[in-house]
Amino acid sequence: MRWLSLIFAALAVRATANAVPDACAAPAPSSSATKTPTAPDCQPSLVIDGAAEGAFNKANSPIIFKPSCGSLSTEKGTHAVFKQGPGGQEPLEEMGMLLSYAVVKPDGIHIQQGFDDGQVMLAIAAQSDNGFPILETFTLLFGATDMPVQVIDENGKPVSGINVTADSVAYYGSSSELTTNDQGMVVFKNLPQTSIGLVARSTDNRLGFTGVAPTTETQILRLLPLSPVSLNTDFRTNNGTTGWVFETPKEVSILNKRDQGFILDTNGFKGMSTGHAEPKVYKFTKTVHIKYRFITTEVPGGYFGTKYNDFYVVSIRSNMGDQTLDANSMNGLGLGSFDGGGATQFFDLQLPVHEDTTWVEFDIGVANVADALFDSSIEVESIGDLKCDQCGSCETCPGNPTCQSTCQTPPRMTCDFYTRCAEPTLKCGSAGYALRYGEKHCHRFSNWINIFSTTGQKWVWDTMNCLQNSLVQPLIQCGTTCSSFEAAAFDSHPKCYADSGVCALPPLDYAKIIMLVNGDLFEGPAKKQAVDTLYACAEKYKKAISETLGELAEKTVDSAIYFAEKALYEAAKKFLEYHKPSL
Repeated sequence: MRWLSLIFAALAVRATANAVPDACAAPAPSSSATKTPTAPDCQPSLVIDGAAEGAFNKANSPIIFKPSCGSLSTEKGTHAVFKQGPGGQEPLEEMGMLLSYAVVKPDGIHIQQGFDDGQVMLAIAAQSDNGFPILETFTLLFGATDMPVQVIDENGKPVSGINVTADSVAYYGSSSELTTNDQGMVVFKNLPQTSIGLVARSTDNRLGFTGVAPTTETQILRLLPLSPVSLNTDFRTNNGTTGWVFETPKEVSILNKRDQGFILDTNGFKGMSTGHAEPKVYKFTKTVHIKYRFITTEVPGGYFGTKYNDFYVVSIRSNMGDQTLDANSMNGLGLGSFDGGGATQFFDLQLPVHEDTTWVEFDIGVANVADALFDSSIEVESIGDLKCDQCGSCETCPGNPTCQSTCQTPPRMTCDFYTRCAEPTLKCGSAGYALRYGEKHCHRFSNWINIFSTTGQKWVWDTMNCLQNSLVQPLIQCGTTCSSFEAAAFDSHPKCYADSGVCALPPLDYAKIIMLVNGDLFEGPAKKQAVDTLYACAEKYKKAISETLGELAEKTVDSAIYFAEKALYEAAKKFLEYHKPSL
């Protein structure tokens, strides 16, 4: 539970940094008032039976949220399930609609009718039978479409043993991977009605990709073999589209104002338009790269967030078997990634090459999804090779990930810094800070942004942007390692939380932060930052929550929303009591 420790440390930063009273100020509590209750041996979290986060789940199928140990209290005022969006009973501020058909039993929270097609976001407050608080959020994706996919080779013959990934590019983290049978077939089940990116890879470095709206009709993925080196493509020649081969039923639109650049446009075609080029690689080359951006008229057309979620893919492959790929969609990138004309900033995809590499292949593709009324395109500004090592200035190493403008000044309301800047530079993998913590929690807060008040939303975006900006200098310094980068990242958290105004948040927003980060917090070296107390800021929230509970106790109503509100505040209060840090 590492992240909440950092929030507590932020409270300490704020409390000790101000010599005059402010929003965080509160009287020092007595020792009896701050005594931490003894936590029971059974401290349950909720385990999902019938669904899973990150998976494609069957729509309208029963689900149970079970305690990991012990049983749940079924008393009124000890449990509540809130759902973002339609489908509930009545709202509690930004928490969402109270899920009236959730039935709480000792063995878990039962949702017999399940959920319809689409993403479902649930916030749950409950207590175990021994009084231990449970505050958790779940993001689940449901679908009802089973889509067959067949992988064929360049001659149209089915290929077995190929790994195929279906990725819900509109919803972060949901995907499925299957292997083709003797007929080259896989069937992806329970797909939601949103853009699905399909990518097939073979052990001999063949690649197939497309973006589709789920259908019961068989989708064909044709593996693209690594093409021979082209004598017409050279890194150092400004030659526009010379050396590129395009597969599209429409004429390619050329960008004349840049010598080397061009635009591959969907041009009213519902499907994937592709292009590829195969330049020679020299002995001195350390890295090859492609600079590009995604442009879609869906954004200015007002279709962001809809099923018309156009898709792109960019990849680099080498004759030595190395490969890297960037596949995403309009919704997956997030509205903050686009300017008013529907264009992203330029991205830079890199592939380090071995000494014996003789050529590479660049592949690009862009697709209209669901219809072809609003076009999208990939603009390629340049391809290039780099002689320098990873560490260097942007003059000597212009293709370094950190030389992208979005890496030097991370835009607000985006999470790309972790995947396009930090991870390509340090290559720490799934266990590193960038992917395990930074990207994960940035997307989690972004996904749940609407549950916060206006003040809370500003705090989220300010904090997320502060965390990214604080890592720019550590990232560009030569000698930065995965461990030193992680240390710098966690050291920045308390100040970013405090400077962004965590002490001024409404009490309900504080409870929401607990719900979002609970379960991934009090772990490892970050716990030392929690010091001995929550300081005045957290005491302020405990006092405010207690006062709210007192007001609720004076009411004589017997409504579901009353008991749900009581459950939420009671769980938050107990959480703060049980998880008070100590030296």
